[in-house]
Formats: sequence, C-alpha cells, structure tokens
Amino acid sequence: MDTFPKKEIVKENLDNQTVSDNIFGHRFHSDQTLYEYLIEFLLIFVSVKKFNGINKIGEMRFHNQGEELKYYAEPKMGLKRFIFYDRTKKDKSIPLDEDAYYLLINEIKQQLDDENSEKKVTAIQDLLRGYAVILKKRTWCAQQTLPLCPELIFNEAMPNQRKRLEKVKKYDTFDIDKYFQFKQRNFLAKGGEIYYMHLLQAFANDSNSQRKNQLENLLKKTLIEQSGNISKIARIIQNTWEGIIITDNKNTDLYEQYELSYIPENAYKKCGNYAVDELICYLSNDFQHIKKIEIMAKGVMFQIMRMMYCAVAVYLKIDQKPWIIDMTNNTSKTIKKIANNSYRSVEEDFKQAIDIAASNLSENDNILKNIKKGQKDSVDIFRSKGKELRCIIPVTGAYERFTLSEDVLRFLVISLIKPTEKITYEMFLERMYKHYNIVIGPIQYEKSLKNLNQSELSIKNSLYENEIYFQEFLKSTGFLKELSDSTSLVYNPYNSIE
Repeated sequence: MDTFPKKEIVKENLDNQTVSDNIFGHRFHSDQTLYEYLIEFLLIFVSVKKFNGINKIGEMRFHNQGEELKYYAEPKMGLKRFIFYDRTKKDKSIPLDEDAYYLLINEIKQQLDDENSEKKVTAIQDLLRGYAVILKKRTWCAQQTLPLCPELIFNEAMPNQRKRLEKVKKYDTFDIDKYFQFKQRNFLAKGGEIYYMHLLQAFANDSNSQRKNQLENLLKKTLIEQSGNISKIARIIQNTWEGIIITDNKNTDLYEQYELSYIPENAYKKCGNYAVDELICYLSNDFQHIKKIEIMAKGVMFQIMRMMYCAVAVYLKIDQKPWIIDMTNNTSKTIKKIANNSYRSVEEDFKQAIDIAASNLSENDNILKNIKKGQKDSVDIFRSKGKELRCIIPVTGAYERFTLSEDVLRFLVISLIKPTEKITYEMFLERMYKHYNIVIGPIQYEKSLKNLNQSELSIKNSLYENEIYFQEFLKSTGFLKELSDSTSLVYNPYNSIE
C-alpha cells in the first residue's frame, strides 16, 4: 500500500495493519467520542513540533513539508486534576492524588489571599467544569473539556494505577504526574490524527503556503484571541502547580512525544482540498466563541464521515454514491424510502470494502473476527457518529437514512458561503453536491446518474417535495431570504473576523 507520508518515513509496522487500516489509515477506533476527533486534531496543531529539551519550536502550526512528523504534547495534569478530580470516581486513583489535589487548592487559596478565597476557587472549578464535554464513567485523568483555548486541550491519560502505586512516593514532586499511561490511545485513538494528516496532504499539493498560513492564522485567532480570561485562568492554575512540583527539569519532563502515523496515499485526495477551504471559510466568521467551537466539532465530524466514504470509494475503485437527504420529517413515505435506499447503498460499500480487505489476509488469520473488527472501526463509527450528529435517523429503528440537523446545516452554510455573502438557493444546493455529494432536489439527483430510466425519473419528481421542505428549514434557521416566488437567496449573516 502506498502511504502518505511514504513508507520509508512511517515508523508503524505496515505488515501488522488491521483490515480497516488498509482502507482508512492508522487508525479509526470505535471508542472515540465525537468531540475527541476535534480535540486530537487541535492537540497536534497546538503542540510543539521540535523539542531539544531547551528550545520549543512549532507550537500553533501545522508540520512543514520535510519536517519530522513528531509532536510533543504537555499533559497539564495539575490543571486536569483541579477541574475533574473532586467530581469523579476515585477507584483508579492513588491516595497521593488526593494530597496533590488539596495541595494545589490550598496554594491557589493562598494566592487569592481573600476571606472569600474558598468560594472563589469553587466558582473557578464550576466555571471550568461547565466546559466538560467528555465525562461518561471515566476517571478524572481521562476526561476532557471543550477545546476553547490551548490550555484546555489535553492529551489522553489513563490511570496506570499499578505502576503509579509502585513509583510515586511523594505528592509534591513531578513523579505524581509522570507515570500515567499517555500512549494507550483508547479514546484519542487516531481519528483526529487521520483528519490532520489529510489536511497536511492537501497542503503538500499546494504550489505555495498561502492556504496553510491562512488556516494557521485563523486557528490561532480562534484559540488564542477569542479565548479571553478562560485561557488566562487555566494558565495560572497550571503554572501554580508546576511551581509546586518542579525545580530543575521542567523542559525535559513535562512533554510526551508522539509520532504521526500514515494514511493511504490516494484515499483522501479528493476531499482534502475541500476540507481546507471549508475550514478557512468557517473560521473566518465572527460569532460567539463557544458556539463556534461546538459547531466546528460537529462540522469536523461530518467532514470525517465524508473522508471515510471517500476512502471506501477509492478502495473499491467506484464513483461515490450520492447521499440523498430526507428533509420531510417523516411526512413523505416515498422520500423516506428513497433516502433509506441511498443510505443502505453507502453502508453496503463500507461492508464490501472490509470484506475485500479481509480476503487478503493469510489463512492463519481469523477472517470473520477481522471482518467484525473492521466493521466496528469503520461503518459502525460512520453510523453511530452520524446518529449523534442527527444526520442519520432514526437513532433506533428501521428505515435509516440521511438528513441534516440544524448544527450540521449551520456548518455547511458558514463553511460554504463566505461571511456576508449571498448566493442563490440553487447555487447552495450545487455547492453541497460538489463538496459532499449531498442530494436534496431533482437537479442534483439527475447529475448523480449517468442515465435516467423510468423508475429513476419517478424518484427525481418526488424530490421536488423534498426541496420545498429544505427551503422551509433554511428559512426557519435564518439563512434563507425569499425575493420572489421564483428566487431565494441563501446568505451567511456573520461578519468576517478582522
């Protein structure tokens, strides 16, 4: 398999790839939650790219061409302990974590030097916990916040209880934070890394660095200039903790080294350029910071769904099938059936790709087990994340089909239409079709087919009704203006970031 980067650069053992790795790259993982894809992508972006123990190079940027594909992430366990420790289960912590927690709390109270310091500390904790997006039943070190600023972007950490009980003897030295498992990659598997790699590949095909520089600057603005006091508060807490536990070895002990893996050479070339342009357009909009990150997380997940199906089509050497979107809200049985057939056809392509990849295994491999694992880490992710986004419905039950939720629609409008720009309704339908193969109305449906037979002509006529429902949905979300009975404009109401 040809890879990006080339095989001689990749450190992974390509002989031990899973079935899904052959199609999508290393690796999508079913345990990864929706927000963790964005978190891992941003973790690589904000992290140091070169580090010799003294000088840190490459924070808040993408890797340059020819640069070694490593990054160095700072776990920030003090800040994580401050946010999550007191409100989570303690069964996998060690007793000294309790001491470390109160040591930090008391130090911050002393810095505040105020009769209300205890209430203020609690208020700060409540504020930061309010941004939690990944809690579930995880222990405190494996929880995550919305990535509003670099300080709140954490790499994965697992308790590693046995080793920490053996190694950690004091609570006021760096050992308290040193022996977590930072590279198990159960939650932050590598889905966000695959997304990062497909953007990197798109930059590599550019004749200059204009788009790379533009996207870097917009991500910096979003994560630094718009994060305000949250960034400052988080930095003070982590710096306070580091002042307690660190003396001489701060630069060498506070970073975990990771290496990027690989994607198939041709899997994502078709959608990589679209993703870059969409992110640039989306991040250029000036609107409320928290909402911007929340919608970005969902939009990136929607882009990843596109990536996955793009990789399947490349692997099978077929044209991508259209995603026929049902916007009728269960009022049309005909469109419901059409959309269901479209969705099932896409799922079948996933399963066929997994079956073919598994057929290339040796006789000693458990083929059925590998097929099951391959489906779990591909089509099951596509389905489950689509349902979480509410762009595959119903959540449970029959007649699964594509639709568009309000947040996904917002991402599509803001990423496909420039700030304050107005385009005709027909142009917007065409952009969605061009970028995502989304079919809502009859014109795009006809384009998706080489020839129309009689049954397909009937489907085309049914989609006129679907288009009317979609227009009403756009109007209800504030993105559509009707100028006359025959002319409507879809517009982006937001101003551009200065």
